[in-house]
Amino acid sequence: MKIVLDTNVVVSGLLQAQGNPAQVLSLVLSGVIQICHDERILAEFETLARFIKCTTLTREREDQPKQKQTEPETKFKTAQKKTQSRTGSQ
Repeated sequence: MKIVLDTNVVVSGLLQAQGNPAQVLSLVLSGVIQICHDERILAEFETLARFIKCTTLTREREDQPKQKQTEPETKFKTAQKKTQSRTGSQ
């Protein structure tokens, strides 16, 4: 069987292991279903892959413990806060 696979199906199938989108992805990966595509569809899949990669990297960074500030960074932020409190800006 040949199908045109919409990116919404890919996203849904990746986010939830149960349901029709996940079953479609499983059939594609097992070779039962063949994906038909053109340049536009491949470009959309590439955009989706970049978005997923960016989102994953962002989440990994957020999960890492914050690094302790170095002394110059601390002094700069302290001076910045003092300046802001004098000028009333934030």
